[in-house]
Amino acid sequence: MVMRYVCMHKMKALFSILFLCFQLLQLSLLAQNVTYDKQLKQAQKKMSSNKYADAIKILDEINAADSTIASVWYSLGEAHYKIRDYVSAKKDFQKTYELDKNSFPLATYYYALMLKMNGEYAEAKKLFQQFIITYKAQDDFVTNAKIDLQGCEIALTREENENDEALRIKHLSGNINSKYSEMAPVFWDENTLLYASLPLDTMILFTGQTAVDYHIKFYLADFQNDSFFNPLKINDFIVPNASVTGGCLSSNRMKFYFTTCFEGGTKNTICQIYVSEFKYGKWNEPERLGAPLNDFSFSNLHPTIASYKKGKDIMYFTSDRPGGKGGKDIWFSIIDANGKFSEPQNAGAINTIRDEITPYYDNINGLLYFSSDGHVGYGGLDVFKATGEKNIWTDITNVDLPINSSVDDFYFSFLPEKNMGLLVSNRSEENISGSTCCDDIFYVKYTKPKKLAVMGLVKDADAKRNYDLSNARVSIYLIDSTGNNLLLKEKTNAESASYYFNLKPNQNYVLNVGREGYFNKTFTFNTLGKAAPDTIQFDLLLDKIIVEQTYRLSSIYYAFNDFNLLPEAKATLDTLFEVLEENPEIKIELSSHTDSRGTENYNL
Repeated sequence: MVMRYVCMHKMKALFSILFLCFQLLQLSLLAQNVTYDKQLKQAQKKMSSNKYADAIKILDEINAADSTIASVWYSLGEAHYKIRDYVSAKKDFQKTYELDKNSFPLATYYYALMLKMNGEYAEAKKLFQQFIITYKAQDDFVTNAKIDLQGCEIALTREENENDEALRIKHLSGNINSKYSEMAPVFWDENTLLYASLPLDTMILFTGQTAVDYHIKFYLADFQNDSFFNPLKINDFIVPNASVTGGCLSSNRMKFYFTTCFEGGTKNTICQIYVSEFKYGKWNEPERLGAPLNDFSFSNLHPTIASYKKGKDIMYFTSDRPGGKGGKDIWFSIIDANGKFSEPQNAGAINTIRDEITPYYDNINGLLYFSSDGHVGYGGLDVFKATGEKNIWTDITNVDLPINSSVDDFYFSFLPEKNMGLLVSNRSEENISGSTCCDDIFYVKYTKPKKLAVMGLVKDADAKRNYDLSNARVSIYLIDSTGNNLLLKEKTNAESASYYFNLKPNQNYVLNVGREGYFNKTFTFNTLGKAAPDTIQFDLLLDKIIVEQTYRLSSIYYAFNDFNLLPEAKATLDTLFEVLEENPEIKIELSSHTDSRGTENYNL
């Protein structure tokens, strides 16, 4: 009995010690979680004030102590995404996805997006497809994922040898591009570049609450023989305690409109459009444009001027004002001969539920260039162009590689008479900073006319299904001068629904597309009058074959007491003949009936 009592006493003591250790471990973990939660809230507070570098420092400290907290990785991904460090953001969202993708369903989307923006299109495509199937919330993320998925498919279709060698993109040297960001380049004249930047290679230093002047300023640089040199800061367009960028001249070159941005403390930066007028041999003090254009409750930026009729101009600009389609849209206002602005209107079809920014109008060809992450593209922001004016646009087209990349490409401007343009991009392989955080200026030069191209997706014609159809056969034919169709190329893409063919100017073409389970279909188009460079972009819609379905052919009529078809009946049967010619493997059963005209005796 004594031994049993002693043993039981020892077991109870051991159990008590283990229980105490377990409680201490729980208390320790609880204390750690409380500490981590407090740090995470501090980091999120920093992020809400746009202090992303401070937030990243806090989140890295948590990860150094415990790298298994999904919420920390997700917040870190958000912060890196905001500062456009897409390599780090990819790692962060991948880690969140691996640790707890169910609690953070958007981690799948952002991981896919970061893969896309790092040029890893095949892996991004798989994750976008997964996200579209599994994501259940009622918001715009599935729509966005479908757009990004199409971008991946088009990128995967492009062959390396299809990049146009006649287009040269040159990264401007270190005397123009700095360690920070350069932006808003335009040709002030044929021999001068205007752009915006921080003072070259300035270190941003803070002493207490005071900082050196870190506001963005305008610069002019000389341009000669495809080279840029002698950058010089100009003092004509300075607004106190504000950054200036994104400018353009009026049609008569007597007014300079530009963007002025004011920091809002913990709130978002507000940007407004200012103007300076050239009088008596100098540029006047800049003034803020008033109503109806500007309003401090929203931003207006990136002005560009298009010539209009009767001495008027049209200003296109970016704004997040109410009444738009998405985050930032392109708007326009007509400027009369007296300088009065009309009520701004949304520019219509070029805008999406996402962002459209940095418009530039080519007056010679009637083209608006702009950047968007809401149309199908290769990266984040891609450069697009559209034909038209005000809110009526056609041929909204991606300007393609190599102007666009897997990251952000914007501020594109083009001088068609000189066959040259300018671009801003954060593509890291040539960026002085070595990462995607900062933007540099690139010079675009067409050494010979750029090839024309046609591209798009093969899709189910039923709007309810709206499937992208991979494994479709797409053939392109050239219609020669005698009307014969000459086969140029045929492709079957098992991995993607997209197609792409190079074209020649002033030619007529036929696209024939087929896929198992769908009617073959033929599309005709031409490149007559198309100005290089250009990409014709349209989707090929196929009708699904439904076995044993009855189709009614309307207007198959005869004259009374005559077996000859009426003309309208022949047109209908010609349509059936075309379908059978394009689909020779199809077997049909054709039937018809008589009517009740005539007497009973006559019809016996």
